[in-house]
Amino acid sequence: MEKLPTQMVNNYPLALSRVCSLHQRLDPNLFEQYNVIIHDQLEQGIIEIVRNADICIPDTYYLPHHAVINPEKSTKVRIIYDGSAQPSKSANSLNNIMHKGHNLLANLGAVIICFRFNSVAVVGDIEKAFLLLSVDPAD
Repeated sequence: MEKLPTQMVNNYPLALSRVCSLHQRLDPNLFEQYNVIIHDQLEQGIIEIVRNADICIPDTYYLPHHAVINPEKSTKVRIIYDGSAQPSKSANSLNNIMHKGHNLLANLGAVIICFRFNSVAVVGDIEKAFLLLSVDPAD
């Protein structure tokens, strides 16, 4: 098993440049939609405000984000958090140091076979499922 790195560098400059670039690219309407999503995630506790005094604390990592725009969908703007962003080639990304864990997704073939056992099937969509995951603050 490979040894996992224990520290990440403060990537504030990278996250700040991504936000500035996003601000320049989005037109006012899309920016307002993006802002509404950010405030909604803030209210739900998915994201948090960082005080200016905490910006350059060592061992602090900021999750860069960007917009994915799809005019064909009812929600035209989605926020994508980039766990693979690296502030430099030698630095670790969040994805590099995360424990990979087991694949908990069901085998697609088994799911299709299960549909044949009953006359009625129920399918659902979990809204914003990945945003509802949390990490222990100690980690």
